[in-house]
Amino acid sequence: MKPQKITLLTSVGSGLEYYDFVIYALLASYMAKQFFPEGNYYAGIMGTFCIFAVGYFIRPIGGVIFGLFGDCFGRKKTFLASMLLMAFSTAFMGLLPTYKSIGLSAPIIFALFRVLQGISFGAELPGSLTFLTEHVGNAKRGLHCSFMIASVGLGVTVGSFITYIVSKSLTTQQMFNWGWRIPFLIGGVLAIAGYFIRKQAVETPYFIKNQKKNDFILRELFRKNFWQVMNGIGIIIFPACFIVFVLAMPVYLHQIFNYSMSDIYFVITVGYLWSSLLIPLFGWLSDKVDRKKLLFFPAISIVLFGYFLFKILAFKNFYALLIFILLYQLIIAAMSASYFVMLAEGFPTRVR
Repeated sequence: MKPQKITLLTSVGSGLEYYDFVIYALLASYMAKQFFPEGNYYAGIMGTFCIFAVGYFIRPIGGVIFGLFGDCFGRKKTFLASMLLMAFSTAFMGLLPTYKSIGLSAPIIFALFRVLQGISFGAELPGSLTFLTEHVGNAKRGLHCSFMIASVGLGVTVGSFITYIVSKSLTTQQMFNWGWRIPFLIGGVLAIAGYFIRKQAVETPYFIKNQKKNDFILRELFRKNFWQVMNGIGIIIFPACFIVFVLAMPVYLHQIFNYSMSDIYFVITVGYLWSSLLIPLFGWLSDKVDRKKLLFFPAISIVLFGYFLFKILAFKNFYALLIFILLYQLIIAAMSASYFVMLAEGFPTRVR
């Protein structure tokens, strides 16, 4: 199968799965009143983000489970299974009864589906990245992987755009009552579509050549590749700091700076589209220069200019918000094009 088709199949699935995962954060302000007792809105927001955090805490466990599965049984089976799990959990989140209907059972059940999302999400990007890097050659690996990473931004863009359209089409009360369910239900349908798209893919030649069953892969990973694991953890800390803010951005901008939710959704949509266009450019550059040097650019940029970047928000108008998002997503694009590929290249096929 041609690398271009493999890149397309992988990218479509990754974009759809990221859509499913992030719409929770985009809709947090609405769900706070649906799944927690009325009376203290901020307590509801905190509870909503605590459930959101559950998905991230469980993500490493999902990565380990599906990573072992992928090393033992194949890359293709892994990311097909993760897509089905994401489709199931997202669709049911959109169908759940609220706190008014079933009381405390509502946030508990919601959290359980969030756990399933987190397990799936932990498998998605590592599995897709491994699948793609083992299909394409070294010379254009950064470029091909950058399209998959850009699809993540496009998935978030679609999620933000759909949320924007729904919020503009409905009244605030309708959004609180039932409108928040629409993006979840759409996400479930899209994830099922992604599953059937991905079924066309074939197993990676590297896995077929190097697979050895009945070995203790996890023990081998830490015994022979301990420092690669530590290096990978160090690399991931930097983007994790960015991601935490990106996910909390709608609530932060609305509550602290009083930007309207419709403006926030629109600008976030533009920002993710902007970064999705930039990531392939930085991916192409990563094949031409040292990836470590390219990763240094966003790191030093946020250290030197981070304070001034956030000061732009104090102007509290639409154009200030737009400029902030465009600059912020520029930094994220430069970062994303390098560190994902560095992680995949840092490990041998056997334990990747």
